[in-house]
Amino acid sequence: MSWDFLIITIFSCIFQAFILFIVYGTFGNVIFRKKIIVLIPYLAYCILICVISVFVTNKIVGLLVSMGLLYLLGIFYKMGVAKRIVTPLIFIGLLIGTEMLIGGITTSITNSSIEQIQASPFFYMQGAIGSKIIVFFIVLIVRHFNNKLEIKGSTLLSVFFVIMPIVANMFLYAIQELMYTSVSETTSILTLVVSLCFIFIIIAMIYIMDYSIRANYNKNQMKLINNALQEQIKSYNVLIENYKFNNKQMHDINNQITILKGMCKNDNNYIQEIDNVSNIVESAQSIVYTGISSLDAILNSKFNDINNLGIPFEKQIMLTEVKIDSIKLSILIANLLDNSIEESKRLQEESKESKITLKLQSIGDSLNIFIKNKSRNITTERTAKANKFKHGYGTEIIKKIVEDFDGSILTEKTENDYSVSVLIHQM
Repeated sequence: MSWDFLIITIFSCIFQAFILFIVYGTFGNVIFRKKIIVLIPYLAYCILICVISVFVTNKIVGLLVSMGLLYLLGIFYKMGVAKRIVTPLIFIGLLIGTEMLIGGITTSITNSSIEQIQASPFFYMQGAIGSKIIVFFIVLIVRHFNNKLEIKGSTLLSVFFVIMPIVANMFLYAIQELMYTSVSETTSILTLVVSLCFIFIIIAMIYIMDYSIRANYNKNQMKLINNALQEQIKSYNVLIENYKFNNKQMHDINNQITILKGMCKNDNNYIQEIDNVSNIVESAQSIVYTGISSLDAILNSKFNDINNLGIPFEKQIMLTEVKIDSIKLSILIANLLDNSIEESKRLQEESKESKITLKLQSIGDSLNIFIKNKSRNITTERTAKANKFKHGYGTEIIKKIVEDFDGSILTEKTENDYSVSVLIHQM
């Protein structure tokens, strides 16, 4: 293999490894604590693919070895069996398909034979690198959909993101036309170097545009989440004020009942009636008392909702001292319970068993929140409510508050149960 074909092959293999790095990163998480360690097997992948391209002439053998290397890389990722099997097949299929497509278009436009294409480094570059630019673009689009991101941002960014692969291939074709008729070796070398630099810039621009679109989307999402959180804070502040007012009224009523019982101590009939009223008042008072007004207000409100829906409910609350923002903590628990209540309502509609369990406890500087509910298979939609613009940010608000508290969240799904564990260090 001549030096120019070798340079193109090396560049192509490195680019392929980079694309594969994004592919596996889209569908799985690395098994290492430090993600940078995964670059070592990708470096080895680049070298092996280059060696295969240079020394293995049998295409079927080369393809089988390449597939084996792809599956070998998959062991460094936590992925489902289906994704682990299908992802490399689709990736190789895209590479072969786009290369054949570009080769077919090139030969039809230029009326070149296969022998002529194989003999020209610039035709080789068109197939080896131009096809991967298209695959690169497809992979980035798939990542957007997999992460449920809308391909938005500024219109200009989106347009350039789409047309860059086309521009790159048009440029490569123009270079082919120029160099196919060139006889100067110096011009060929210079053009090859310039072409590779241009392709590198194109790849970088596509990736930067993709990053900008994702960053812009995430920024807009964060604004929506912050707005939804502020709306919840306003709404729950009203609930908290009402709770405080009602508690004061209940306290005053209890005092009046005590006075009345003292005034009627010699009349058992009156005392009996007053006791009946006292029992009614007690039944209307709080189901739970933690000493934190905001938390008591929200917990009692959600517990009443659960009781009214007839959902079996277990609670275990052991709080000593809360050193974090009590409003945000209350909203965090409210959203966790809302998710459990919503899922339980769906189960009731399907005449299935429902149950919610809440454990809330503080141990030293650690605050633990555990909520479990009976569940169907978890849906991919953000919310089941009709107005998805107004609703459906509960899960995102949960993540944001946990991040604000510098805590950790762990979810677990079994056949019939779904649980969420939150650990917060109160420092």
